[in-house]
Amino acid sequence: MRTTSIEAFSRMIRSFYAAAVDPGLWGAALRGMEDVTRSAGATMVFVPRTVQDNGIVLAGRFTEDVCAEFARDQMARCPRTEYVNRTGAPLFYDSMIMDEAAMDRDPVYDWYGRLGLRYCIGGHLTTNDRWQVNISLQRTRRQGHVNRADVDGFLQIKSHLAQALDLAEIMGSLRSKERASLQLIEQMPQGVILLGPNKRILYANAAADRMLTTSPLLSVKADIFGLADPAQEARLGGLLFAAVGLSGGEGAEPGGWLTADRSGAAPLHIFVGPVAPSLELSLSVQPMAMLILHDRAMGRRASIAMLTDLFGLTRTEARLAALLGGGAALDAAAIQLGQTTGTARIHLKAIFRKMGVDRQQDLVRVLSGLVSQGLG
Repeated sequence: MRTTSIEAFSRMIRSFYAAAVDPGLWGAALRGMEDVTRSAGATMVFVPRTVQDNGIVLAGRFTEDVCAEFARDQMARCPRTEYVNRTGAPLFYDSMIMDEAAMDRDPVYDWYGRLGLRYCIGGHLTTNDRWQVNISLQRTRRQGHVNRADVDGFLQIKSHLAQALDLAEIMGSLRSKERASLQLIEQMPQGVILLGPNKRILYANAAADRMLTTSPLLSVKADIFGLADPAQEARLGGLLFAAVGLSGGEGAEPGGWLTADRSGAAPLHIFVGPVAPSLELSLSVQPMAMLILHDRAMGRRASIAMLTDLFGLTRTEARLAALLGGGAALDAAAIQLGQTTGTARIHLKAIFRKMGVDRQQDLVRVLSGLVSQGLG
């Protein structure tokens, strides 16, 4: 392992500590590590400590797709990962794990080979409550196994990298994405609920908390989410099965929509879907499904600007569509706009054509969906 100069080495070390403050700089820091060490790739692997978390791979010049493929398909069976998990080794290289013949037979090494890689040097960096973090410098077959100078240089670099990660953990920058996600979700006017097994509520934002407390359409007992109406509860169960992939054939939609309503209560439009992989929250149990609740009593309507921009509606058409989406009848909306019902019907036909629907019921469903997704 050769370094280009003292200046380049110092610049690389500074980049580690910069990334500890701003996690968006880790890619650049690892690319600098590749340049200084002349390695074929630098990867920082976050191995989950529980089945609730997904593995994460940060890299220099490897693409996001390659990193995601390793995390999804290779990490759990990788001999290098297994060796570090078992031993907590501060240093490892391939000849410590298996011989060349075993490498030739191993499917993960075959995957490495398809990327032009063969050997590596790496080690354990740090462990927190969610991940064990390892670092690896990849090598081609032509570069061969590491030598004593490679080991000494790696250990020197690794000590700084471990300190930078410890600093990041102390500052909480590795979880800044999670905090930002929570802040955005808490500010949403729609209710957001994450459900675990048996419909147990794992998380509810402020809007959802209000709905859970005040809406007669919901039935919550001992943190178990439900709907008061048995038929609507059965529909919810079917959508939850679809959301977690337990029903439906190939091409089936993952979840869907339902409306909870009854006489005398403002309807709730509820979207049921799978939890996005990018949504990372510190929960003791992995969420199985997400609910987004839109309370019609909020009087929230799709914005005029959104309808004109997305669908090419005129301002008059957009105003009519917004009123209808908010629950107004056609004749009442016409009066509010100073139109006859006949004129409103003409505008409504144009709205149907531009928005690709055939009925007023479908129009309301589309608009409610846009608002529930936070676009309105």
